[in-house]
Amino acid sequence: MSPKINLGKFPDVVIQPGQIPIPGGSPDFKKLQEEVLQTTFKKYWDKIKGSPGTAISGLEEVKPGLGFCIHYQNGSIYYKQGVMAYVKGAILARYKELGGPTSWLGFPIQDEAPFDDGRVSLFEHGNIYWWSDLGAIDLKEVAVSYTGFHCFGETDEDQLSDSDEPYVVFGVITPTETQPPKRTPIYDDVDAGESRADNAIEIYRGKPFGISISVVVMEYDEGDPDKYKAELTELVSKLSAQLATAACAANPTIGCAGGALLVALSPAITEAINSLLDLGDDKIGVDVVNLSPKDLIRLATRTPLKFQLGVPCKLETGLISGLGASYKVCLTVDAK
Repeated sequence: MSPKINLGKFPDVVIQPGQIPIPGGSPDFKKLQEEVLQTTFKKYWDKIKGSPGTAISGLEEVKPGLGFCIHYQNGSIYYKQGVMAYVKGAILARYKELGGPTSWLGFPIQDEAPFDDGRVSLFEHGNIYWWSDLGAIDLKEVAVSYTGFHCFGETDEDQLSDSDEPYVVFGVITPTETQPPKRTPIYDDVDAGESRADNAIEIYRGKPFGISISVVVMEYDEGDPDKYKAELTELVSKLSAQLATAACAANPTIGCAGGALLVALSPAITEAINSLLDLGDDKIGVDVVNLSPKDLIRLATRTPLKFQLGVPCKLETGLISGLGASYKVCLTVDAK
């Protein structure tokens, strides 16, 4: 049996949990709807211990029959199809600036929460993040891409070649998902002091909840470059599963964000990759790039693109050295 809500002169009207009647033509029906909504908002206000303060508006219909809101001294509560959320402060100001529920973000789906030493509010189609030094930033996803490299020294063991033939393999670990490793083409005739810019190769696209990128520079030696991708795929899957479990246990409320855990796991990740790829003299070296959620969002939205020795770049790896050679790999992070 569906629960019945006592609505005075409408005692037999049945309201399903999470449902609000769609507006009808009669004044009585609209009055019924407003009574139910006011009760719903009051219960939510009580649930969050009255933190919004005193109401400064009446019940406002945002989208006909779908969404409603009430504005308060300290923020606004929004409702859509059984989902309610409280938005406040600088995040609310940015949300209103964008157009509120009519913006690309849609309705909020969760109350504001702590996030990587800042704050976040989740919406239907994206999130708004806030830090005191960055302000409020609306964002759906980020994309991390490889754009090229710099060669500072060639390998001592070039076989019959006078130049290097490097390629780069990327393994990506995040708290929320696993993406397959990516490999660049093999570059011919690379000499010390040379840089190579390439068409961007996207190595990650998703939520900015923290990322660890293993960057493995290899020297081609008539082998199969993709064997390293296969090995990394298995390793990344295992590490990602472990990280996701730990991150969700630490913070299940906001999508299992776990940037700090990535940093904590960095030594283990580096050791595992070095051990895995210790397969011969064609591995030049490994660097692991750890980016927190704040790092990703800053790079995507607040960091200008620069050209380092002709290569577009927002972020460089450390110096990756081995076999007499030294390389740095260039990456960009963009808002999507």
